[in-house]
Amino acid sequence: MASSNNKPRRWSPLTCLGTTKLSPSGLIQLESDAGEVETLCRTNCELRYEGSGPLPKPVDSTSGFTDFWTAIDVNLSCHVTTHRIVLVDEKESIAGSIPYPLVHTAEGKGGPSFRSPKASYKIELNTLAWGELLIVFRGGERHPYSQSGKDRDAALTAIHRAQKRKAWEDRERQAAKEAARPSQTI
Repeated sequence: MASSNNKPRRWSPLTCLGTTKLSPSGLIQLESDAGEVETLCRTNCELRYEGSGPLPKPVDSTSGFTDFWTAIDVNLSCHVTTHRIVLVDEKESIAGSIPYPLVHTAEGKGGPSFRSPKASYKIELNTLAWGELLIVFRGGERHPYSQSGKDRDAALTAIHRAQKRKAWEDRERQAAKEAARPSQTI
């Protein structure tokens, strides 16, 4: 999604994800013709790339990217749908998505411990396209740490439920059923 001004876009994990269209008011445009439904939304999240070195710059003909790699995107909202995980930077009107077919594993990590009482709750995503990504649920000034743990657990449950249902395959399954059905024409 192109910025309204001509400054270069940041080069970060969010801008390297699959692009997601936003409405003029900044809402996610769901793939309603494919039956996509949003099941959960959480705010005050971060997206971190855990690989060595930066991700490749996306091919985008409408705007350039900075030459400076930032491995962390902050102040994002995390939207879990039946088809993908969408992360949105509402301040800059940038959104990126991680389709479930590209998610190899999703596991809960982090949280407070004796050595790190204020450690963040995280979801570790091992993806086929971007390697290891972390969605971090921040506590602190905006949210208590105990709420961050609940947010992470709710998001992880929603992700696992969506992966199990495989709703993104419904259109293909329906088309296969229609093709196998005997003709009704006279």
